[in-house]
Amino acid sequence: MMEKCKQENSLLSNNKRKKSKSIIKSLSMKTMNNFSLVIISSFVFLLLFAGNSNATTYYVSNNGSDFHSGTSEINSWQTLEKVNGFSFQPNDSILFKRGDIWRGQLVPNSGNNNGYIYYGAYGAGNKPMIMGSVNLSDTSNWVNTGNNIWSTASSSIIGSELILNPFFDIDANNWYFYTEGNAIASGEWSTDEYSSPPASYKINCTENGDNFYDIQFSTPGLSIDQGHVYCLSFKAKSSVNFQLGGILLMKSSSPYNLYYSNTVIPPVIDTVWNTYALYYYSSITANDAMLDFFIGNTIPDSSILYLDNVSFKEVDINSPVTMDIGNIIFNQATSFGVKKLDEQSLLTQGDYLYDANNLRLHLYSTINPGLFYSDIECALSRNIINQENKAYVIYENLELKYGSAHGIGGGNTDHIMIQKCDISYIGGGAIYLPPYGVVRYGNGIEFWSNASNNLVEQCRVWEIYDAAMTNQNQGNVAVQSNIIYRNNLIYNAEWSFEYWNRPTESLTENIFFINNTCLFAGNTWAHDQRPDKRGRHLNFFQIDAPTSNFNILNNVFYEATSAGLYVLRYYDLDSLTLNNNCWFQTLTDTLIDIRWGNVSINAFTMSEFADYQNLYQQDTSSIVQSPEFTDINTGNFQLQANSPCIDSGTPDTTGIPVGEFDFNGNTRVQVGNEMLSAIIDIGCYEHEYQTGILNSDFCNSNVKVYPNPFDKSALIKNNIKMVNAVLIIFNSFGQIVSTQHNINSFEIQVNKGNLKNGIYFFQIMNDGKIHTGKFVIE
Repeated sequence: MMEKCKQENSLLSNNKRKKSKSIIKSLSMKTMNNFSLVIISSFVFLLLFAGNSNATTYYVSNNGSDFHSGTSEINSWQTLEKVNGFSFQPNDSILFKRGDIWRGQLVPNSGNNNGYIYYGAYGAGNKPMIMGSVNLSDTSNWVNTGNNIWSTASSSIIGSELILNPFFDIDANNWYFYTEGNAIASGEWSTDEYSSPPASYKINCTENGDNFYDIQFSTPGLSIDQGHVYCLSFKAKSSVNFQLGGILLMKSSSPYNLYYSNTVIPPVIDTVWNTYALYYYSSITANDAMLDFFIGNTIPDSSILYLDNVSFKEVDINSPVTMDIGNIIFNQATSFGVKKLDEQSLLTQGDYLYDANNLRLHLYSTINPGLFYSDIECALSRNIINQENKAYVIYENLELKYGSAHGIGGGNTDHIMIQKCDISYIGGGAIYLPPYGVVRYGNGIEFWSNASNNLVEQCRVWEIYDAAMTNQNQGNVAVQSNIIYRNNLIYNAEWSFEYWNRPTESLTENIFFINNTCLFAGNTWAHDQRPDKRGRHLNFFQIDAPTSNFNILNNVFYEATSAGLYVLRYYDLDSLTLNNNCWFQTLTDTLIDIRWGNVSINAFTMSEFADYQNLYQQDTSSIVQSPEFTDINTGNFQLQANSPCIDSGTPDTTGIPVGEFDFNGNTRVQVGNEMLSAIIDIGCYEHEYQTGILNSDFCNSNVKVYPNPFDKSALIKNNIKMVNAVLIIFNSFGQIVSTQHNINSFEIQVNKGNLKNGIYFFQIMNDGKIHTGKFVIE
């Protein structure tokens, strides 16, 4: 989730956090599960499924029918709604047809410790695609409302009243007033002031408390249907202008889950009676829903709020736009809409506004947008895969595109495996975060709140508003443990990876971000629209939770618009372990940015990397060089034969879950530069070395180093006697640290001497050829 720049200093304070009956209620820590399941490959899981006589495979295709059984290709289902509404059993598989496209949201079933539920692909061709957008390319989708503003159709009320006591005519029955913490306030049925006679509900606030949930006013007993839209309208007046903390549609008893999936921005209450309207897109069918007004910490001290005529009815939506639009993608991502927060700011072609009060999209265009653009995709602000409270689920070989919340997101997850998925053009939706107001957000893959035993591997993630991958938490007491991100290709995200967890009662342990290739942080579709242009590969905000065994290993971090590494509080770096990474940064001078809030403590350039290593004892075996990709212009990020990343990863991967295969499915650990033992490469690709002479002047097939690594001395051996040869040794910065001349033997002894621990490269010039190699001093 995006954090605004102005938060960075305020987050440094240790605010008190109190228990609440609301969804902010603290969660108890979970018992750790067996993590060994996480590192089993999907191939093994498929074998397990195939051997389970109780497992059923279901098929979904665009040409299917929801009236079919779904248990064969010829009898496939058709819609996501059918998949979301079906009760699957552990070890079941749901396969989407390759080449087909769906629009909407996938809500998976949970498996259990007897088996995962698998969502994957069948057939040939492109990965099945789930799009989180609605298409408004037709001219009939737009109405000219004047001044080059084109709008979608308006909605209308169709349902009966769902609130049992909406008008307070006789009393305040079925309404409940609640305070906690330091709030001092009272609520009562009152004839002092009203919008319509004879009465209203009066809230008298003496002290507003510390949190928005410290004062609440709610009504339970509402019945809602999944996929339907409801309008909450009410009249209100306050003695002082203020913005409500929020009005949530939620479960009326613990665990107080939210029952809607769109963003609802609470209104500013005026000092005269006004009517306010909010809309909710129901995510569940339930008869225990509750509307809860949150006004703690937002209503001014010594003020009075009056509420009257509170109505909740179903709405008929006359356009596909049912919630906030966080991004408009024009003409297959050749250009993008620019989101504005008020209609007065719609001034140039492509500017747009989502009007949450009327469920309408307004777009500036000199002619009907359906004529100006050949294709208009409007990304809805909801997760394309919503895995809230899900466990034992596998997603594999799916493509997710054009959603303006998260690609895959949700809190309280356990044993989730995300493999070989493509996720792109995600984020930009608006969310209201008291006390900061409206902010935009959206991550490629997010594990929120409690998250344990989760794996993300061999995925390609690009064009993300915030972070490509992240585990994070705020407010709830949460355990985040045993999470692996490995062998992924990430590019054009504002941040490649982000982590923070608070409050201090939370816990984070055993996190691995390893062997990923991350490029061009900040070079996103949304960068120029952001109020906080950041562009960092690693983004660490306030880490209050005790954090241990958090590893950033064997990654390529190539170019960022701001910095490669950002740490909001300098001492949080002590909670992390960074090593054997490849860093390269020329877009700005700053490679490493260590801060205390908005104050820079230390900033390091590439040439100052050794100072960072010595001062913080991080990245001690990492390198600062170009990774030498095969062809960056065509998107081929595999390593060339002369790449310094080859065999430069962690020498001993014992206890490190590197995985069996790289991004391309090749064996993960191979001999790269003809060393005696195989060492993992840096990045998501493992170089497949071809022995023999690479060209007429470059050869390394005859050179061996033993022992390697070493702590005192080693022998560089050649199976051909060297005559008047020259040995040159380089450190990881490419600086010459040692030379030997006039070598006439089969071997050369190298002593540690004054050399520091780390990775070294060498060249032997003999008989017109250059032999290369690498060794490690420990």
